[in-house]
Amino acid sequence: MPIENNNPISKEIVKNETDNSERMEKSAALLENPIKDGEIGYDKVFIQADSIVQDGNKWQVNINSEDSTVILDDKWRKDLGLDASAIVPDIRNGDGTKKLVSGGTWVWIENNQGQRFLTLMRRDAGAPVDTNCLTGPAGRCGEKLSKTSVDETNQELIFLQLEKDGKIKLLAFYRNEEEKEKVVEEKLRQVGEMYKVLMEKGREEDAKYLADNIRSGEDIELLEMGRFEDKDSQLDEITMTIDGREVDKVKGIAYMDEKNKTLEVREVVNIKLPEGVNLAKVMDGEVFLRPTVLVEEGGFEALKSDDLVPALRNYVEKVVGK
Repeated sequence: MPIENNNPISKEIVKNETDNSERMEKSAALLENPIKDGEIGYDKVFIQADSIVQDGNKWQVNINSEDSTVILDDKWRKDLGLDASAIVPDIRNGDGTKKLVSGGTWVWIENNQGQRFLTLMRRDAGAPVDTNCLTGPAGRCGEKLSKTSVDETNQELIFLQLEKDGKIKLLAFYRNEEEKEKVVEEKLRQVGEMYKVLMEKGREEDAKYLADNIRSGEDIELLEMGRFEDKDSQLDEITMTIDGREVDKVKGIAYMDEKNKTLEVREVVNIKLPEGVNLAKVMDGEVFLRPTVLVEEGGFEALKSDDLVPALRNYVEKVVGK
C-alpha cells in the first residue's frame, strides 16, 4: 500500500523532480518549462514539431504532447539517460514527418544618416554545419520561439553604442518587464566571460574595451523586442500550439529548410540610433569569436555570391535583395 505524503515541502520536491524529468523527455513539457542557462541539458535538448502548416503568411507549429524531445547527439542522449528521445540527425535524415524549429533575428542598425546595416557573423571552420557561412543569431528551440529569438540575440551578439556624452552602452533585448533583471545579469556575466576568452586569444584591446566600459547594469541599455520590429518587412505570423492549444505567437520571416527538416523563424529588428549616438563596436558574444559583418542595405547583390546559411539566402533573395 502506498504511503501518503502529507509533507508540503517534500510534495513540492517530488513535483519539481517530475516536471524536470518530463521536460527532458517530452517536447510539450520542455516548451512549457524550458531548461535554463546553467542547468544540465541546456542547449542540448530541443523540441520537435509534429507538423508545420502554412497558409499564406500564417504558419502553425504543432507540438504533440506525446512526442519525445530531440537531443543534440547520441553522446548527450546517453549522458542524459534519454534513450527514448530522438537525436538531431534522426530528424534531419528522417522522412520529414517530424521537424525541428529554429528561432533568431535579423538585426538592422540604422544610423543618423538613415543608412541601414544588417548585422551578420561568419561561422567558423569548425562549425558542424554551414561551415564558413554568414548567418545571424539563431538556435534550435528548446523553448517557445519568442524566448529563443531574444536569448539567441543576447547570447550571440554584443552591441556597443557611443552616447552623446562619450559613454559606452551595451545593448540588450528583453521581451517582458519581469525579464529585465535577468537579462542584465546574463549580459554582465557574458562580458566577464568574453573578457577572459579575448585575453586568452590575444585580443587584449577588445577585452579591456569591454571591461573598462561595461561595469554595471547602468552601462546596459535594454531594448524591448517587438517595439523595434521592422515595419517595412512583409512579416509572417508564426503560432505554436500544443495539441491544438495556442501557447506562443511571433511575427518574423519563416522559411522551411527542407534539406535539414527545420523551420527557420527570424524576427526582424530595426535599431534606429538616436541623434548623436553612434555604433561603436559589434562583437561575437560567444567563445567562437566569429568575425562580425555589417552589410549595408543596397549591397546585397554581391552578398548573393557569398556562402550563406539557407535562412539567410532565403532572406536575401526573396525579401531584401529582390
